[in-house]
Amino acid sequence: RNNPNESTVLSRTIFFLILGVAFYLLDRWSLFYLDDYRYAFIMDTCTPIESIKDIWESQVIHYQTINGRFLVHFVVQLFCGILGIEIFRIFNTAFFVLLCALGTRLVSCTWKAPIIWYAITSLAFFLLLPQVGITILGNISHSINYLWSAVASLFFLVIFHNIVDKNKKYNSILLFVYGLVCGALQESFSIPIAGALFLYYCFNTKQIKKDIAYLVVGYFVGACFLIFAPANFVRLSEANAISEKSPIVGLITRIGLILSEVPFLLIFIIGMLYVQYKTSCLKSKAYKPNIIYKIT
Repeated sequence: RNNPNESTVLSRTIFFLILGVAFYLLDRWSLFYLDDYRYAFIMDTCTPIESIKDIWESQVIHYQTINGRFLVHFVVQLFCGILGIEIFRIFNTAFFVLLCALGTRLVSCTWKAPIIWYAITSLAFFLLLPQVGITILGNISHSINYLWSAVASLFFLVIFHNIVDKNKKYNSILLFVYGLVCGALQESFSIPIAGALFLYYCFNTKQIKKDIAYLVVGYFVGACFLIFAPANFVRLSEANAISEKSPIVGLITRIGLILSEVPFLLIFIIGMLYVQYKTSCLKSKAYKPNIIYKIT
């Protein structure tokens, strides 16, 4: 017999349909602007993107001169130059629904969480994430960089917990490939997640399993491909040339500005930690050995 506190497949389907329609209507107000025009052309040229070959050529230049987000901006240029904004809006809506579903799954440890939990998570993402009009409802470039990368990262964490906590088995090659792709997407996610995984296994070396090793090693390789892109060193040298601050001081200053200018970020973090604390996952014996990973 079903637990009355658990949501049914039908109720979740109806909720996500309503959520998707509402998001799509809001997303109709987002325009093709800013970086979208730049990514409609081969980098550093006036040649419009017309084929996959053009995108590849453009991203080779991009990887060497602008930043290491080769995979993310490959997708950006696919929509900016070939598929267009109308098709993008459909995909963007699906990714926001996935963000809410995966976020709830991660904090509740079940797909059958009460609908109210899905509603709270969706509202939290929409109201508490900084600059929603840029990172979620923004133009093609920003939404793919942040919303889509966030969904890929959440799915990575769900797979990670399925292996660690539930001993689920996956194809080793697929785990490595997904870790590689996910780690190479966006440094805003790759650096903290890679750092958290590093700390986790520093304190839990005995928990390294075959499946998790494929996933994590793939992620580290992808993160290295992203972080150590030639373009990042070019930009770093240019930034240092025009700045009187050291890179470390500059990083600390930027973190301070983020925390001071985006108070909702702190509210969001505290709220999500509270939700996690109230779930069965953090009341289990698995909580204590994983505390460093979770806090990070």
